Amino acid sequence: MDTVTTIEQLRENVAYLWEAANKPNERLRVEAQKLLRNGSHYVALVDGKSVRFGPSRFIGYRSNTLKRHNRNHFKHGNVTDKAVNEIYGKQCITNPELDKAFLSFLRGIKAKPANKQRKYWWDSSVQKSLAKATNNTIVNDTNINHGGEATCLLPGTEILVTTKQRRNHDRFQRALLLEWDYRCAFSDCNIQSLVQAAHIKPWGACTPHERTDICNGLPLTPTAHALFDRGLVKVSRNGTLTSTSAASKQELCALGIKLGMKIIGYTPQHEAYMKARRKLLDRQ
Repeated sequence: MDTVTTIEQLRENVAYLWEAANKPNERLRVEAQKLLRNGSHYVALVDGKSVRFGPSRFIGYRSNTLKRHNRNHFKHGNVTDKAVNEIYGKQCITNPELDKAFLSFLRGIKAKPANKQRKYWWDSSVQKSLAKATNNTIVNDTNINHGGEATCLLPGTEILVTTKQRRNHDRFQRALLLEWDYRCAFSDCNIQSLVQAAHIKPWGACTPHERTDICNGLPLTPTAHALFDRGLVKVSRNGTLTSTSAASKQELCALGIKLGMKIIGYTPQHEAYMKARRKLLDRQ
C-alpha cells in the first residue's frame, strides 16, 4: 500500500477511524478502538472544536480501511513513521498535554488506554486549540489564593510544611508552554522538563486576570528565569534581548543566552506587560 504524503490524507484516515470507533456494528467498533488504544506513535489533528488522534501504523497508509489494514501483511510502523516524519518535517516526541488530550479522546469513544509511552506529531493549530481550551478555563476561574506559609515542626529531623500555592498557575503554565511549543524564549532550549512559565509583570503586582493571561508570560529555562527576575537580562521594545553592565555578553553566552536575538512570537500584548515591568523595576 502507498503511504500518505499530505496532512489531508492523514485527516481522512483519522476521521475514518474515529467514525469506525463509534459505529453500532460491534465488531468494527471494537477493532477500531483496539487500534486507537494500542498505538505508540500518534498524529494529533484539529477537527472542528476538538482534537482527534490516529496511530501512525494505520493512518500512515493512504485511504486505509479496517479491511485493507487486515489484508496488508507488510504493514510496519517504521514505514508509516517515516512517511509522517516527511509530512511534518520532524519526528514524533512525547508531550504531556497531548497525552492528557489523548486520554480524554479515548474516554469519548469508551476505550481504555494501553499502559505504554506515547509520542505525537502535531502542528500549530493543535497547540492553539489546546491552549485556547486551557486558557478559557483559567480566565473563568478567578478564585486565587495569595502568599503565606505555615509550618509545623515534628520531632526528629523531619519538617511537615504546608504552603498556600498560586491557584491556576499549573494551568497557566501548561497553556503558555503549549503556545510556545515548550521552547525557551531566550535560548531556544526545548527540553520540556526544563522550560517553565515566567510572568513578565510580577505576579504580586497583577490583577487576577493578568496573573492568568498567557500574554503576561514567557517560557524560560531556570537559568534564564533567574537572570530575567534579577534584571540581568532585559527585553527591548521590539523584543530584542539586552543586558545590564552586571552581566557580560561572554558570561551570558556561556549560559546559553543569545543577546541581540529577537524573540520570535513577541507581540504588542507581551510588550504592554513588559512596559509595566520596566516601570516597576525603575522604581526599585
